Amino acid sequence: MGSLRDYDFDTGYDEEKTVPEVKTNKVQTDSDSTDFRSELVSLLNKFSKENGSNTPDFILRDYLCDCLKAFDSATKKRTEWCK
Repeated sequence: MGSLRDYDFDTGYDEEKTVPEVKTNKVQTDSDSTDFRSELVSLLNKFSKENGSNTPDFILRDYLCDCLKAFDSATKKRTEWCK
C-alpha cells in the first residue's frame, strides 16, 4: 500500500489516501505488442488523428507506445518510492 495526495475540487480539501498497489502478472509477448501496434495504427486512421499534426500514423503510433512505456516506468518508480 502506498499513499497519494488527493485534492477534492468541490470542497477544496486536500487529503492523503491509501491506495493499493497495482500488480500485473501478464507478460506481454511480441505478438501482443505487434497486434496492439497494428490496431493502434488502424484506430488512428479510423479517426484521422494524423491530420491535425500532418504526421504519419506510424510516427504517432511509435510516440504513443513510447508514452505508455514511460508511464509504466514512472508508475513502477512511484510504487517503489511509496513502499
